[in-house]
Amino acid sequence: MDIVLMILATWRISSLIANEDGPRYIFAWFRGQLGIEEELNDKGIIVRVVPDRFAPQMISCVWCISMWIGAVFFLLPPPLAQSIALPFAFSTGAIIIDNYLSGG
Repeated sequence: MDIVLMILATWRISSLIANEDGPRYIFAWFRGQLGIEEELNDKGIIVRVVPDRFAPQMISCVWCISMWIGAVFFLLPPPLAQSIALPFAFSTGAIIIDNYLSGG
């Protein structure tokens, strides 16, 4: 059960950092501070421009940032890791249910 909780929370936090604007655009602002920009291409599609540096490359990829988020959960004392992970795991569950019910 604990491993599932950590997996769900790791994905949610990683997705927030890499892909979502967040409340009050905090994650979009953070990516912008690292030089990550979003632009419209000639077909009107938003394209992410990521500088060729470690931090921007790491946080622009869910797979990459999830390694670091998972490592943090692993290094934290289990009660603290669970307390931090639980709300994010609940959020992931809600996203899964919403996608299923909406046919996404």
